[in-house]
Amino acid sequence: MSAVQKIAQSVEASKKKEPAGKASSKGITQARRRYTDKRKTTLAAMRALKSKRIRQFNTKTKKMPKAQRDKQRREFKKKVEAQYKEVTTKFPTARGMKSVATIRELIRKLEGIKT
Repeated sequence: MSAVQKIAQSVEASKKKEPAGKASSKGITQARRRYTDKRKTTLAAMRALKSKRIRQFNTKTKKMPKAQRDKQRREFKKKVEAQYKEVTTKFPTARGMKSVATIRELIRKLEGIKT
C-alpha cells in the first residue's frame, strides 16, 4: 500500500466513528420527544374535557335566575381551571431536563392519567 492509500483509509475510518457526545445525547433526545408528544396529547385531552364539563354545567344551569347562574358558573369554571392547572404543573416541559430516568418516570405518570 502506498502512503496516500493509508492516509485515505485512516480518514475514512475516522469518519465512520461517531463522536462520543452524539451517542450519549441520542437517548435523552428521543426520551424528550416521546415525553413532549405524550404531554401534548394528554393536555389536549384535558383541555377538551375541561371545556366539555363547562358546557355541560352551563346547560344544567340555564333555568336559574341570571345572578345566581353567573355566580355558579364562575365558581365552577374556577374549580375546573384549578384542576387543569394542577395537572399541568405536575408535567413541566422537557426543556432543560437532563436525566432519561426522570423523563421516563414522567411518561409513565402521563400514561397513568385517566381523562
